[in-house]
Amino acid sequence: MTGTLGELGEFGLIAALTERVPAGRHVPLGPGD
Repeated sequence: MTGTLGELGEFGLIAALTERVPAGRHVPLGPGD
């Protein structure tokens, strides 16, 4: 795993959120989603 702390934090957070969302459910993660 490589990247800045910001990148790891952002993608880690998104991954943690999406992994906890039931399949098929859409969760707005912010601009650009």
